[in-house]
Amino acid sequence: MMKRIICAVLTLSCCILAVMPAFAGTPEFGRSQEEWTGLRDNVLEYGEIDALIKEYNPTVKSNALDLREFRKNYGTTNTEVSEKYADLAAELDGGVDLDETSPTYAMSAMTAAVNSSTARQLQAMADSSLEDYEVNRLGYEQQEKTLAQKAKSDFIAYYNNQLEAERARLNVELLQTQLEIKKTQADTGQATQVDVLKATEELLNAQKTHTQAAAAVETVKKKLQVACGWKYDEEPEFGSLPKQDQAVIDSLNPTMDLQAALDNNYTLRINERKLSNARAESTKETLTTAVAGNKQNIALSLQTAYLNATAARDAYEYAKLANSVQQQTLEQMKKKHESGSARDFDLKAQEITSRITEIAVQQAENAMLEAVMNYQSAVNGLAGA
Repeated sequence: MMKRIICAVLTLSCCILAVMPAFAGTPEFGRSQEEWTGLRDNVLEYGEIDALIKEYNPTVKSNALDLREFRKNYGTTNTEVSEKYADLAAELDGGVDLDETSPTYAMSAMTAAVNSSTARQLQAMADSSLEDYEVNRLGYEQQEKTLAQKAKSDFIAYYNNQLEAERARLNVELLQTQLEIKKTQADTGQATQVDVLKATEELLNAQKTHTQAAAAVETVKKKLQVACGWKYDEEPEFGSLPKQDQAVIDSLNPTMDLQAALDNNYTLRINERKLSNARAESTKETLTTAVAGNKQNIALSLQTAYLNATAARDAYEYAKLANSVQQQTLEQMKKKHESGSARDFDLKAQEITSRITEIAVQQAENAMLEAVMNYQSAVNGLAGA
């Protein structure tokens, strides 16, 4: 709202604000040389995502510039912000000389009317503003942390999408073999042309799914690298995903972590800050209610994140069990194939099924990693409030 009003003021009044120098991120001395070397190489590592977002994300850099300009133009306290709005209102109200004999009278009158309306809005904001530097800083920091969380999720999705593409490719391979079998059976009268057409359609659908899965890998890769500071047409290497220790999930405790989640939560801190800035009783009542609701929602969000993490752990255990069964079945199938009691297709089908269950284990482990990341983010300030 403030940006729109100030933009209108600048346009109508032909004022130009001084442009701040481009945001340079963390000073060189703010990180070790080893850290900078890691961030500036061509490898996107999961463990570097927070720092990459902070230093190179376009939105974060723009927000840092906006915050610096806010402090320069409006100060730090709510009182300073309100006074600035009032000063702007006073400058605009009656700031246009009206001379009915002037050839530009009509335009001047229109400008005066717009300025007067804008001045009233600014004065209303001066009287009711809840804004200050800290409110803006917390909002921008919340956005930065949210972008980092999304980037981590995309990093995990990048590898999950690769697994999905492999699963889809294996399915294509299996259906291609089935189609050849159906064609052979049709030639000997053991299958109909309808069976062949059905197998062909299933193969075409599987090929389409594989194409879409492969495209999803590239899409999330490009989105992630741009978020972390690379150009769209660049080709950074991707580091491996960290392994998720199940013991970490076993150690999660939403009861013990709730206070930290409340203390760190950005939405709650912003509303509490606004409450301290509020002057009207009705606004104070509204914000008091909002703060109480925030606290309840944070507790619920943290508990949900915990349940998601434990569910991911249980799903991982189930995936390992299912994979173990399929690997045992594969060993049995190999023996049958060696003895001649199983066809080549039967062995191939079991090999693919076994690989698919291995993929499911990898995806389940990735799901644990994401669930723990989401829980930790909730504790560190991003719980839904």
